[in-house]
Amino acid sequence: MIPSHPLKVMYLNPVGDHEATDQIFADMVRDHKLPGTEVHVTALPREHYRFSHIEFRTYEAMVTRGILRAVRAASEEGFDALAIGCFYDTALHDAREISGDMIITGPCIASCEIAASLSNRFGIIVGRRKWVHQMQSTVHDYGYGNRLAGFYDVGLGVDDFQKDHDETNRRLKAAGRKAVEDGGAESLILGCTMEIGFYKEIEAEL
Repeated sequence: MIPSHPLKVMYLNPVGDHEATDQIFADMVRDHKLPGTEVHVTALPREHYRFSHIEFRTYEAMVTRGILRAVRAASEEGFDALAIGCFYDTALHDAREISGDMIITGPCIASCEIAASLSNRFGIIVGRRKWVHQMQSTVHDYGYGNRLAGFYDVGLGVDDFQKDHDETNRRLKAAGRKAVEDGGAESLILGCTMEIGFYKEIEAEL
């Protein structure tokens, strides 16, 4: 059935809005959205949410209210879907409770579903080792624990990925090679939304 109106999607970066970061995701939307799809890139108001990442559970707790307010507003404004832009899938289940008919997804659950459909085992490349315990629990909760080859950290924080692209590329490729050669991964997931754009060179080399 062909929808009667263009598909309307919101990409919500769950940190304070920042022009340079918002533009990174706007460029992603421009390059990858389907024709006829309307995608809005947004973030939380900076006057209330000044931090640039939510690596800590404390920060996740602080942004949850803002995420839920954004979800409810998007639902009332007629959005068809909303993606919460953090690999922790922060407040995913909470948001689904109040989203009405609007679909809610997050990078972790979406990536695992795609990777599991393409391969027997997948590896996830993350920034810091600290992230692994929480993300591993999430992957297991989603039912993909037996498909997980492992997590491979590169020693970078969220704010570090876009600082030195050559160094980030080097670290991501090394982690990807380890996942494939040592872990037996048949597909790779970049486990942070700020790893955006680096997949091309990893695919070309591995």
